[in-house]
Amino acid sequence: MTVSETLVKFHIPADFVIEYAKLYSDELKWGYFNGWIDRRDAIAIMLHALVNGVRLSEDEERLALLLSVEAASVDDILEKIEFSSGEIESRRVWLYLALAWAFAHKDDFLDPFEVVECIYADFQYPSEIDNIIRYMPPRVGEAPGGIPGIEQAWESYVREMKEFYLNRD
Repeated sequence: MTVSETLVKFHIPADFVIEYAKLYSDELKWGYFNGWIDRRDAIAIMLHALVNGVRLSEDEERLALLLSVEAASVDDILEKIEFSSGEIESRRVWLYLALAWAFAHKDDFLDPFEVVECIYADFQYPSEIDNIIRYMPPRVGEAPGGIPGIEQAWESYVREMKEFYLNRD
């Protein structure tokens, strides 16, 4: 997926990403090249990892220590990083971060559920979030909850994924 192929795109700042997930470098790469973060964010997220004792490769450390005048080097450094956790997992963490950002800022959107539906389409209709899509039927065994139920499921998804992504090694 490239930025031009998406229905919805917004900038997710480094401080939000850091608060909601520990990113692996290939996940950082995916988010950067798909337009969710910019060069400054990529540097800030990697610097945060370095400062917090995460063991980094030479390229990751080089990224973390870039000066603002060297920010143009971000592309070259990230291009060298391989997808070790897999592109599917990299995509999954950004699905979560996009939904977390949208949830945290839902009052800023005219129709936050439309934003969720666009994210759902942009990420190729992942079944893990079917229950927060207005036009999808409730899961087997779940009672229809209408908009309040969908919003509660959205909040639960964000909370559970935050727990997962902040506590992984």
